[in-house]
Amino acid sequence: MVDISLFPRGDPNRGERSYIAPSATWLAPDRVVESLHWQYEDGKIFLGAIGDTLLGVRDDRHLITVGACNRSGVCSQTERFSARII
Repeated sequence: MVDISLFPRGDPNRGERSYIAPSATWLAPDRVVESLHWQYEDGKIFLGAIGDTLLGVRDDRHLITVGACNRSGVCSQTERFSARII
């Protein structure tokens, strides 16, 4: 059987460091609450809350909200968002 790990991979002109797989970790909730980046304000997309702190993110890309309305038809995302909504 052929050992495929012996075959060269990728672009030989790139350094070995560029082949390391990306990784991500969760940010601790207390760090999220402390960060001004994640705090909700007018114009941001409402993400939810940690305790009494509302969380949001500024993003100008398209957004679809699924299943966020209550029985009366009030949607928390559309209720808080100040940009144009279809």
